[in-house]
Amino acid sequence: MQESMRESLRAQNSASACAEMQKAIAKGSVKLKSDLKRSSAFVKKLKVLTDANVAACLKDVAELNLTRYLSECIVALVEAIVTLKPSEVGSHVQVISALHQRYGTSDLTDPLIAAYVTAAFNPPNPPADAAAKQKHSKRRLVTLRVLTELYLVQVVVDIQVIFGILQRVVAREDPNAKAAAKKGTPSTKAPPLDVTLLVSFAKYAGAEFLGPGMSALVPQTMQDQFRSVFDQAFELIGGMYIAQHQTVRKLEKRNLKEEANRGELCEEHAAEFAAATTLCEKLTSSITTLSEALQKPVPALPIDTSDDGAHSQLLVWDGNEGRAELHADGPFDDEDTRSFYEDLPDLLELVPAVVLGLSEAEVAELKAKHAAAPVEEADEPPADEPDADTAVEDMVDATEAAGDDATEAAGDDASAPAPTAEDEKSKDAKAVSYHHQMDAYFATLEDMVNRDRCDKAAIAFCYTNSKAARARLVQTLFSVPRTHLELLAYYSRLAATLHSVLKDDIGGSLVKMLVQEFNYFQKKKNQYRLESKVKNIRFLGELTKFKLCPPNTGFRCLQRLFADFQGHNVVLATTFLETCGRYLYCNKYTHARTAMSLDIMMRLKTAKHLDPLAETLVMNAYYMCKPPERVARVKAPKDPVYLFILSRLVTLRPDGVGRVVRVCRKLNWDDPVVVQYVVKAVLHVAKSQVLQLSLVCDVVAGLARMHEELGVHLVDTTIEMLRFLLTLNSYKYHQRCLGLIKLLGELYTHGLVNSVVIFETLYWLLQHGHDTTAGPMETPLTDDALRRLELVPDMKYDPRVPSDVDDDRNVFRIRLMCALLETCGQGFDRGVTRKKLDRFLVFFQHYCLAKSEIPLETEFVVLDLLELLHPKEKPMRFATFAEADASVQAIFALELQVAERTQAKNGAQASKGAIVSIAEDDDDDENENNENDDDESGDESDGDLDEHGDDAPESGESESGESEESESESEDEQIIVKHQQPVTTPEDDEFDKAFRALMLSGSDARKLAPRGNADKMAIPTVVKTTHHLETPKDDSSVVFRLLKRGNKGKLEAREILVPQETSLAQHSQRQEASGKKEQSELKRLVLLNVERDELLAQDEALASPTHTPNPTQQYHESRRRQQQQRREGDQSYMYANAHGRGATWDSLESFLGGNRNTGPPVQIMRPRGQQGGRGRGR
Repeated sequence: MQESMRESLRAQNSASACAEMQKAIAKGSVKLKSDLKRSSAFVKKLKVLTDANVAACLKDVAELNLTRYLSECIVALVEAIVTLKPSEVGSHVQVISALHQRYGTSDLTDPLIAAYVTAAFNPPNPPADAAAKQKHSKRRLVTLRVLTELYLVQVVVDIQVIFGILQRVVAREDPNAKAAAKKGTPSTKAPPLDVTLLVSFAKYAGAEFLGPGMSALVPQTMQDQFRSVFDQAFELIGGMYIAQHQTVRKLEKRNLKEEANRGELCEEHAAEFAAATTLCEKLTSSITTLSEALQKPVPALPIDTSDDGAHSQLLVWDGNEGRAELHADGPFDDEDTRSFYEDLPDLLELVPAVVLGLSEAEVAELKAKHAAAPVEEADEPPADEPDADTAVEDMVDATEAAGDDATEAAGDDASAPAPTAEDEKSKDAKAVSYHHQMDAYFATLEDMVNRDRCDKAAIAFCYTNSKAARARLVQTLFSVPRTHLELLAYYSRLAATLHSVLKDDIGGSLVKMLVQEFNYFQKKKNQYRLESKVKNIRFLGELTKFKLCPPNTGFRCLQRLFADFQGHNVVLATTFLETCGRYLYCNKYTHARTAMSLDIMMRLKTAKHLDPLAETLVMNAYYMCKPPERVARVKAPKDPVYLFILSRLVTLRPDGVGRVVRVCRKLNWDDPVVVQYVVKAVLHVAKSQVLQLSLVCDVVAGLARMHEELGVHLVDTTIEMLRFLLTLNSYKYHQRCLGLIKLLGELYTHGLVNSVVIFETLYWLLQHGHDTTAGPMETPLTDDALRRLELVPDMKYDPRVPSDVDDDRNVFRIRLMCALLETCGQGFDRGVTRKKLDRFLVFFQHYCLAKSEIPLETEFVVLDLLELLHPKEKPMRFATFAEADASVQAIFALELQVAERTQAKNGAQASKGAIVSIAEDDDDDENENNENDDDESGDESDGDLDEHGDDAPESGESESGESEESESESEDEQIIVKHQQPVTTPEDDEFDKAFRALMLSGSDARKLAPRGNADKMAIPTVVKTTHHLETPKDDSSVVFRLLKRGNKGKLEAREILVPQETSLAQHSQRQEASGKKEQSELKRLVLLNVERDELLAQDEALASPTHTPNPTQQYHESRRRQQQQRREGDQSYMYANAHGRGATWDSLESFLGGNRNTGPPVQIMRPRGQQGGRGRGR
C-alpha cells in the first residue's frame, strides 16, 4: 500500500474522526438503509473481495446499516483471506477501515482481529495433506500482512498482536500442543520454522518495525523487541542455510561417484539432489533478504577441506574413480569431450539380461561391482607373460586354433545319436544366417564415426553375443587400419561400453594385445613402421582415458621410451602424452607420477641435444599436459583512508548525510591526496550505485563549502572522463557514462556547477564527431562562409556528417542527454536558461530525426523527457527532419544577423576611436550650458523615440548601446576620491528633499515644453568642416555630419561613420530613397504636361484651313506620333500615379553637393536643441 493512502486512512481512522462518524450516525445526520437484499449481497461481495469490487463495497458500507450483519461480515472477511492476493491487501484494508469508522472497535475490530489470529495461527484442525498445508501457509502469510497494514493505518492499535505472532513463529510453538497434552497425546516434534513468513514481513514492513528510527508509529522499545526476535530468526535460518549447503555438497559428491561408477545417475538420486539444490537456493534468497533488512552480513559458508590424497605419491589406482579434478580447468577441453569419455550407456538398462546371458544374481553382482569395489590392477606384469615377438607372430593362428577346437568338439559329438536331416538343414540355415549377420556387423564398424553409431553398435552386439563373436570383436578392434586413427576413440568407447556387462574381459584382452605389440616394436627397433607404432600408442592412450588401460601400463611404456629417447621413441612418447597426458596429469591419483615423467622428458631433451623437430614435439607435449601457469593479477592494496571514505559513501542513508560530512571534515585536508580519494570514491559510487548519487552530492556540497578545490576537481574529472569514454565509443563503458552524466546533473542540482557547463556538455554530445570542416572537402570554403562560421560556430556542425564515434544507428548519446535533462532539466524553467533550453530542444530533435532508426524504447524516453520539461504547455515537436532543419536554419540566420550587428558595433567603436577629439572650452559656465543642452537633447531623444513607433525598439537598443560606448570612451581614466562621510542633520534632510522636489518640477516643465522639429530647422550656409573621414571601402557604413557650435558660436561640421545595420542609417536611407523617388516622379509628370501642351497647340494650328505643312511641321508631326505611342504605353502608370505624395526637399542637398567626399551618400545628423553649444546626435 502506498504511503499517501496510509496517511489518508490514518486520518480517517483516528479516534476523533471515528467518534464524529458514529455520533453522526446515532443522531441521524448520516442516513443508512436497512435493506436485507443489499446487505446479503454485500456479505457475498466480501467473500470475493478484490480490487475490482472494492469501490462497490465501499459504497455499500457508506449507505447500508450493517449493525445486524457484523458477525456475517467478520466471517466473510476471514474467508476472503484464502483467495486474497498479496497485491490486493490494500483494498481489503480500505473496506475494514470503512467498517471500523462506523461500527467501532468493540463491535467489529476486536472480533475480526481475534478471528484472523485464530483462523491463521491457532486453527482447531491443523492441515494434514500437502495441499492443505500449502493453502494454510498462504493464509498465514496474507493474514500477517493484513494485520500489519491495519496497524499502520491505526485500525489495530495494539502492536502486541503482531509481536506475539512473530514471537510464536520464531519460537516454533505448536498452537495445538496444550490441547494434545490434555488428550494425553503430547507432540514431541516442533513445527518447522516458517521462513517465508518472516522474510515477507521483513521485506514489506522491515523499515517500520525493525528500525532504527524510521517510523513514528512503532515505539523504540517495540522496535528493539522486534529486532531481537528477528536476530534470533536470522541465526536459525543461517544455521539452516549452512546445513543445507553441506547437504548439497554431500549429495553432489555421492552423485559424482555414482555417475563415475555406473555411467549414469538414478532418477531417485537426481531428484533428491535437485530438491536439495532448490531448497538451498531459497534459503540463500531468504538469508540475503534478512541480512539486508537487519544490516547484517550473510553467514560465511564453510570451505571444503577434505582431501582424498590428491598430492600423495603412492596411490592405488581405482578404475571407476578419477573423475575428480585437481585443477579448475579439468582434464577435458569442454563438456562434450568429458561426456564422450565418461557418460557411457548402461547396457543393463537398455538390453534385457537374457540377451546378455546373465542371470538375476549376475546382474545384481554387476551392479554392485559398478557401485562398490572395482578390480585392482597389479603394478607388475604377470610372470607367465609370453615373449612379445612370438605372441605377435602366433596371433593370427589363434583363430585357427579356435576353429580346430571346434572341429574336435564336433568329432567327439559324433558318437551321439544322429540328428535327422531336417534338423541338420535348420541348423545349417541358422548358422549361415548368423555368420552373415556377424559379417555385416563387423563390416559396419569402419563406418563408426560418431557417438550415436558407437552406442548403437554396442547394443547391436549384445543381440549377437557369443564367445566367438567376442573373440572376433577383440581381433577386429585390434586390427584397426593404421591410417584410420580417427576410429581409435570410437573403438575404445565401444570396448568400454561392452566391458561393463560382458563376462569376458574385452578391455583386458585388447590392452594385453596392444602391450604385446608395443613390446614387439621396441624389441625389433624397425625404423620403417612409424604409423603402426603411432596407432598402437594412441590406442593405449584412448583406452587409458576410458579407464580400460591401467595408468601403470602407460607409465611402463613411457619408461621404455625414455630409456632410449631418440628417433621414433621421441615421437611415440610425445604422442602418448598428447593423447592422455592431460588426463593423467589432472587425475589426482596419477598427478605426481605424470609430473615426474614430464620432468624426466624435459631433462632428456636438454641432455640428448635433439633436432628442432623433436624439440618442438617435446615442448608441445609438455605444454599440452601442463599449460603455462597464469599469473594471477595482484591487486594493489588500497589506502585505508580511501576505503573509509568509500564505505561512508556506499552505506550512506538520508538521515546520515550530516554525520558523514562532519566525519569527513576531520580528515587531513592539507594533504592533496585526500581530495583525490574523495573524488575517486564519488566516481566509484557513480559507477556502481547510481541511486546513491543524490546523497553523495549532498556530502560533496557540504564539504565544498569549506574546501572549494574539491568541487572544482570533481567537476573537471567528471567532464574529462565522460568525454574520454565517449571518444573511445566502447559498449562496455556505456553504464559508466550513464553514471557520470547522472553525477553531472546532480552536481548542478546541488549548486556545484552552473548551467553554462551543462549546456556546453549537451552541445558537445550533439556536435562531437559531426564537424563539417574536419574532413576533406572537394572545394575550399569561401571567405564569406568562413566569416559566417566564425560568427556562428554552431553552423559547422551537422548530425548527418558520418562519424566513427557516433554513427546514424547509435542512440546512446540520446539516452545520455535524456538522462542529464531528467536529472537537472527541471531547473531550467525560467529566465535565460529557459531560452537556452528551448533552443537546445530544437537542436536535440534535429539530432534525433537525423538518425536512421531509433528504437521504440528510446523514442518513449524522448517523449517522456519533453513532457517532463514542459508539463504545463505542449512543447514544440517536429514530425520530419525537414521541419527540424528549417527551424535550425532559422535560428542560425537570426544568430548570424545578431552577430553581424555586434561586429558592426565593434567596428563603429573602433572608427570612433580614430576620430580627432573636438576641442572644448574650459569655461565652467559653458560646460554647465553644455550639460543642460545634453539633458534637453536627451529628453528630446526620448520624445523622438515616441514619435517613431516602429523603429523604437531598435533605436532604443542602438542608442543605449552607443551612449554606453561613448561614456566608456569618454571615461578613459577613472579617479576615485574617497571623502569622509559627513554627519547629516535633520535640516540637511529637509534641504535635500526640497531640492529634489525643485529639480523634479523643472524636469517636468522641460518635458512639457514645445520642441522644435529637427528636420525643418534652418541650416546655416557657411559651415566649417573640422575633420574629413576616409571613404569607406564597402557599404557597411554611412557617413553622417554632426553640426555643432564651437567655442565662439561658429558652426562646425564633424563627419562620423554609422554602421549600415543601425536604425539611424536605415531610417536616413529610407528618407533619402523616398525623396529621390518623389523627385523623379514629379520631374516626369512636369515633362509630360509640357509635351501635352505643345501637342495641343500643334493640333489647333493644323486644324486651321489656311495652314500648309512645312518641313518643320512635318518634323513636329512625327514627333507627336512618337509621343502619342509612348504616352499610350505609360498610360496605366500615369493613371495609377496621378496623385503622388508631396516631396519635402532637403535644404542641405545643395550644401552637400559640393562635398569632396565621393563615398556613400552623406547624411546630416542635426542637433536636437536650437541653442548654441555642444550637440548630441543619435
